Amino acid sequence: MFLRRPLGEVAPGHIVAAELGIGRIAGEAALRPGGLSYGHGFSLRGGQSGWISIESVAEVRLTSRRTDYKADFTLGFNHGNRFKSIFQLQTGVSTATRRSRALPPSMVMRLGKSSHIELGLSADLTGGDQFGVLVGFWRDF
Repeated sequence: MFLRRPLGEVAPGHIVAAELGIGRIAGEAALRPGGLSYGHGFSLRGGQSGWISIESVAEVRLTSRRTDYKADFTLGFNHGNRFKSIFQLQTGVSTATRRSRALPPSMVMRLGKSSHIELGLSADLTGGDQFGVLVGFWRDF
């Protein structure tokens, strides 16, 4: 469970937010003692729109005392009211493992008035052979 709260605009349309969280990672109790996010929406020709965001967080596992540091860089586009495309670079470094970088592009489709499905693929960019499939469900509230 986490809480993200906008801190305000650093410039018109440029939003900064802070995050706190508690939960479990791989079965171990964990804290997210603080994260920072930045986001900015923009308009494109033809009535299209999009956004960029940067999210950073530290995750502290309470039993092993392992700390992971992560930063995600996202570029997204709205294609009308029904579809979105998302291009993201996920980065991380851990006190227990190597650095990580992944590229998970995805498409989001509105299913109803307040729900969406996200489908995508993920590829490891650090020389590994890990590939994945992304399936997500979004709910507006």
